[in-house]
Amino acid sequence: MQTLIRRKIATIAERFHYEAPTLELSGVRLPRNLTLMALSFLLDGNHLIFGDPGWGKTTSAKVLASVFTGVPYDLYDKIEMRGNPQKYEEKTIARPDYGALATGRESVIWLGALGTPVLVVDELNRFSLEMQDVLLQGIDTGTWQYLNATHVHKAPAFFTANFRGESTNSFLPPLLDRMAIMTEEKYAGAMADYHAALGERQRVLCAPKLSSEALSRLDAEGIAAFLAFLDQHRLETVEPIRAAQREEIKQQIQELPCAWYDEQLREGHNDALLFFYAFTAELNHSEQYGCKRVTDPISDDTHDLAHLGCRVHSSFSPRSQMAALDYARGLAWLLGDECVEIDHFKAVLPHVIAHRFEFSSEFRNNQAQVTRAECEELHLAHQLVEEAHEHYRQGAPGLLNLLATLQELRGASRNAELLDLDPDAYDHPLAKEMILSAQADLTAGSGIAAAPKGTRF
Repeated sequence: MQTLIRRKIATIAERFHYEAPTLELSGVRLPRNLTLMALSFLLDGNHLIFGDPGWGKTTSAKVLASVFTGVPYDLYDKIEMRGNPQKYEEKTIARPDYGALATGRESVIWLGALGTPVLVVDELNRFSLEMQDVLLQGIDTGTWQYLNATHVHKAPAFFTANFRGESTNSFLPPLLDRMAIMTEEKYAGAMADYHAALGERQRVLCAPKLSSEALSRLDAEGIAAFLAFLDQHRLETVEPIRAAQREEIKQQIQELPCAWYDEQLREGHNDALLFFYAFTAELNHSEQYGCKRVTDPISDDTHDLAHLGCRVHSSFSPRSQMAALDYARGLAWLLGDECVEIDHFKAVLPHVIAHRFEFSSEFRNNQAQVTRAECEELHLAHQLVEEAHEHYRQGAPGLLNLLATLQELRGASRNAELLDLDPDAYDHPLAKEMILSAQADLTAGSGIAAAPKGTRF
């Protein structure tokens, strides 16, 4: 299955939406943006695509959706959600069935975007905050509500957004946090033949008769008939990845091992998860304020200044952490690797944090004169991850020694020595967390016991 997915990505990049293979890991070269977009499809993720108007943000989303689902590109083109400050539910997700209302019966007509296997939303930051809240509820729960009607449709979603300008609104922060990952669409190079790509999309991915019939079913019989029709009729030119296949792939990705240290702590141990935990701890720890929160100013504590938390105003939420782990596992699976390594995390982390973090002015100023090849947010995110890796390289020996000590004390039941360890004697936030966690495990029995699994409480 990995071979099929990689072939689809390469075909899109070469024929339908040009992108150079800039991601190189495990001896495989892939186009970075399309690879991350493919993982969003496989993982049922919400993917945010930034860029200037006209550079192919929505095109890339519709092409990938068509190639992976077999639903015609021109159908996605006709029913995508398009952001506009004047658009409300009636023009975006549903409208009243006026024929039914004339007979005294309340009924709702759901719009076609909520019936495709991939949701495409164009110009997200042109929607009002009220409409962004409607989208938030829908993508978060998979349940769309209008009047007294409910429609259940959970699908991978691609959202495009223009860089901020006079015609754009701010983002609803909870909605941004639901975006698992972010990429940037930009100039692909003078060698890219856009006319050839356009012709290939029209020849291979468009099916006007199929799209017309699908829309006729939607208009005449509603979204249930539309869904049933699309389930039976797909493009003959592509091999679609069906929902059952995607679930099987997700299971394989979730089962991919990601060890945080080798049991014997041998040289060459897999410490990818230890790096990730160190990254998380640095971003969420503050000596001065107890933890990192967006309402506090940047700490000037001597210990804090040495860690990543002082580079950003926000923290690394659990949803962000889950996204980073899922996409790192997904990338390792796609490349055919047996387990997750630090390089997998380094490849996905900038795209997980770039749209979520508000970087400090000092960190921005320090990077202002540095040559960059991507938008400022992604550049800063890459620099932060590189700094995190350098911090980890310096701190890893101490963390690994502490892990060995904790393992030895617990294995020998030397509880008194374990309880005597002083977390404040260690500088790294993760070291403090490891000690406190080990000590809490020992004392857990002295409190109120949790209900055993499977019992009522």
